[in-house]
Amino acid sequence: MNRLTKCHEWNAAVSSTSGPGPDRLDKHAFKTSGEPLPGELMAFAMEDTVPFGIGRFLGMEPAQDGAGPWYNFEWYGNYNDKPDGIMRPGWIQPPAGTRKKAVTYYKEGPEHSTHQRMTNNSTDTWITKKGVVCSGFRLTKQGKVPPDVLRYITTDPSMKGRWTYPEAEAPLAKAGAMA
Repeated sequence: MNRLTKCHEWNAAVSSTSGPGPDRLDKHAFKTSGEPLPGELMAFAMEDTVPFGIGRFLGMEPAQDGAGPWYNFEWYGNYNDKPDGIMRPGWIQPPAGTRKKAVTYYKEGPEHSTHQRMTNNSTDTWITKKGVVCSGFRLTKQGKVPPDVLRYITTDPSMKGRWTYPEAEAPLAKAGAMA
């Protein structure tokens, strides 16, 4: 029997050579490579008014342009588009009566049985594996993206300095103050 295990390199998400696992301080695990599994949350870079998106991975479908398979996902977000705010699943209220546009909102469940989940298909948002920053994490008890995931997102090259997690530099400032 071979009892040797694969050694992983250290990085912002992996604080041990035994592989991805809970962060030493925040105890939230996440993956920085590989395919997300159905049902897992993932963070991905956005070219929009928000620096990144959060979605629950649903599966893949072939891309028509050969760019690789598209990732289907259910949107998570909040009313203020705050990256460090409380995240809830997104829903779409279809147009009705004099209202010609659909209304989107974020809650644990739909307000009405005719409301649909907000997915990448309904918002015409298409990402591939290349766009995923990390996956496999869970929201905190308060419904927020874990701090270690936010710190990791801040360091990802795809963010191109568009957003910095306010607490990402706090430990450095405290350490500097003690010296």
